[in-house]
Amino acid sequence: MLREKGKIDIREALRNRDHRLYEKLQNIWNKVYTSDEDISFLHSIAVEQNISSLIPDRWKFGKLLPLELFSLSASSCLHDIDKEWGTTKKRHGEMSAGEIRFHFDEYGLDVGQSDLVGWIIRVHDHGSFDLDLPEDPVVIGSVELKIRPLAALFKLADLLHADYRRVRNSQVISPKERARFCIRGWKFDPEGRIKFFADPSEVSDIEHIHRAIAMMKKDLEKIAPILREAGYPYQIATVEIDESKLIYAAQSVKMSERSFLGMDSFSEDDQHLFKGRKNESQEIYQMLLTDDPITALVGESGIGKTSLLKAGLFPILRRSGWRISYIRVLNDNIPDIVQRIWLQIMESDLPISMNSLIKVLQTISDRNQHDNILIIFDQFEYIKI
Repeated sequence: MLREKGKIDIREALRNRDHRLYEKLQNIWNKVYTSDEDISFLHSIAVEQNISSLIPDRWKFGKLLPLELFSLSASSCLHDIDKEWGTTKKRHGEMSAGEIRFHFDEYGLDVGQSDLVGWIIRVHDHGSFDLDLPEDPVVIGSVELKIRPLAALFKLADLLHADYRRVRNSQVISPKERARFCIRGWKFDPEGRIKFFADPSEVSDIEHIHRAIAMMKKDLEKIAPILREAGYPYQIATVEIDESKLIYAAQSVKMSERSFLGMDSFSEDDQHLFKGRKNESQEIYQMLLTDDPITALVGESGIGKTSLLKAGLFPILRRSGWRISYIRVLNDNIPDIVQRIWLQIMESDLPISMNSLIKVLQTISDRNQHDNILIIFDQFEYIKI
């Protein structure tokens, strides 16, 4: 599905549709934020901008009601109101929602508007769409609307503000903050999916970026059915990474003189010749970052699976500090396989006591608990266990 970012701000659309609600909304923003340099203000503005980008412009003047536009902008303004008190992250949405619903008049809302904004904010972090929201449709005054699509859209907009603008200091230690510092923004790809762009400064940033995108995908899965039914974007594509800054930091690559490989597969030394499969390499890498310990790469013989692994995936892993064992299985000689795995991962001779594949794998895992390890069996069908 071809998507384009909305260009009209939701506040501007509201001003054209309901000037009274617009003036009320402006008063809320002016009351909450007195400085446009405040990091919370910048985040709130970014969330509102994301909402405006996610909603097609024509919907802002027809499909969405003025009250819905109002509630989305007000939620952007007020969803971090509790952070002034140092609230723990797990209660963040709940506390902000409670503050707004109990002291609605202090924020310039009526009781119905505070309920609507409070529901949206309550589930934007750890709240449950099933337990913490009323049944749709809800009635606010004379208006009947559905709360779940609004809450899911707001959660997505907040999720998408994961770029460098949220980082106070570039000299950060947290992997999450490093990933944000490297992410430049997002747009829609040709299939209508959300695509992030990243520009890492350090080799280790690559893994931080992929892990951050994997976590965002996991969070999005929870609300994807609601977004899809409502017609909003519901998928995140593979991140596009500009590695130009890492040229001098990356491991030196042996420049192969081979210009034509024939039927041979590409090796790691041929990565400078391996073109056109960067997205596939990154997709496999993101699969490795999930909780599933086993990934199968299946395809017909000769389509380039080995080349994709060696010249596409392996360089990404090496730059991120992974340990790799590549075993091309040509027979079912288990002792030989065990010895090669041990040598490639542990870089030492196999102890005599290590005489089984399971025992070797367990020992390697126990001794490298803080390392990422990948063991690849090429031609796995030859193994008979």
